Amino acid sequence: MSLSAADPLSPEQEALRRCVMYRSAVPMSEMALPALALRNRSVAKWVRDQDVEVDVRSSEDLGISLAAGVHPKRM
Repeated sequence: MSLSAADPLSPEQEALRRCVMYRSAVPMSEMALPALALRNRSVAKWVRDQDVEVDVRSSEDLGISLAAGVHPKRM
């Protein structure tokens, strides 16, 4: 099932759509999401599945990233 322009996206779906768009627009560069975004399960799963880097700036961010299952080399 595809979404038409009239179908509203949830904030999570919109964030994932934009991430996919950004990654396809600049495939030779890395994209890092803030660790706080990993509090959303859909975003955390996508980050793990796509090997996206996570921006960790504090011990709280580190804890969130590790709890979400992000590999340490991606932080």
